[in-house]
Amino acid sequence: MLVRFEVQLEGREVLKRCCDGRAVALLEIIDFRGQSFRNYAVENIRQARADLSQAVVVLSWDVFLLPGDYQVAMALYYSGQAGHSLLLKKLAVSPPKNDPLPEAWRGLSTVEFCDPQPEGLDEFLLPRIEGQLNLPVNNQRPIRVEIFENLTPYTAELRTPLWYHERLRVYLPILKSLAQLKMRNGSLNLATMDFARSRLTFEQRDIPDGHLDLTRLKDSLAGNATSRVDVHDIRKPDHYGKFFAQEISERLDMASRTNVSQVNRPLHVLIIVSGDMALGAAPIAPRPNGDALVFYLRCDFAPVGVFHGPVNSNLPYAWQISSLKAEQLDDGIGKALKNLKPHSYTVNSAESVRKAMAAIISELSRM
Repeated sequence: MLVRFEVQLEGREVLKRCCDGRAVALLEIIDFRGQSFRNYAVENIRQARADLSQAVVVLSWDVFLLPGDYQVAMALYYSGQAGHSLLLKKLAVSPPKNDPLPEAWRGLSTVEFCDPQPEGLDEFLLPRIEGQLNLPVNNQRPIRVEIFENLTPYTAELRTPLWYHERLRVYLPILKSLAQLKMRNGSLNLATMDFARSRLTFEQRDIPDGHLDLTRLKDSLAGNATSRVDVHDIRKPDHYGKFFAQEISERLDMASRTNVSQVNRPLHVLIIVSGDMALGAAPIAPRPNGDALVFYLRCDFAPVGVFHGPVNSNLPYAWQISSLKAEQLDDGIGKALKNLKPHSYTVNSAESVRKAMAAIISELSRM
């Protein structure tokens, strides 16, 4: 469970008290076993100007905590000055209600600090977090799982790249979590898709023990920046549909061509993660042997611009929000997958993603 600890300093108080320019905040968390975890944050305000009197200085931490009771101590001092401020609190972290994955946190540390000042996509990928989710798939039959996530920017997001960046805040944690599925008998592969550019922007095969190559994934997203747009990046929906259908069909055909008997052939499992998007393609034809299982996580998160825009939107901004919503009205992925009879899950919150993952694990474990 993610908990944010935050210290807010009024600028006028900082100017009044600070000396050689550093405010230091210390945080200690003692868990229910008596273990102590500590971290700190520093704000260098040596070059403080008069306009700081109108500002607020924020020192914060994002921390993962397992459900339980904690004691928290937060201290603040200014370097070179006598005295400090101290706050002691009790913190109760409740577990999710009716948790569908109660064992997912088995083996994790009770407390794990996120990067104090993550930059760019590190805020969503959290590369320094060492804990791995416990997501075993206890299948007897061999299975080959392929995860595809649609990271195609909407046209409105090409005009406002911040919206695409904020959508990655939702999509990348889902991708990182699914990459931690651990097959008892089988393999796990993962790829991200860009329909506009008709290519896989990232692919990793045979992911070892949930260790997704975050550096390469981040580099692929940097190379797919929404700031670089040409005429080929904005095409008609049928272009998107042809690429998607071709990519999925090739994967299904590859599995059916495997020179292994029907009894020993791994079950081919596709997990598709995507938001609504018009594709304009005919449904993908099922394969003759039917030896494939498809899951579809249909992401239905509200457009981020609704929350981040100004209260009194001017006309251009309101028009862009409307166009973004319009681009999300057609479930083209669902239509394309219809004949493959996918197990579909609409996800619009962390809880619903957790339920969908639990359902996938349960289904695969029955194999």
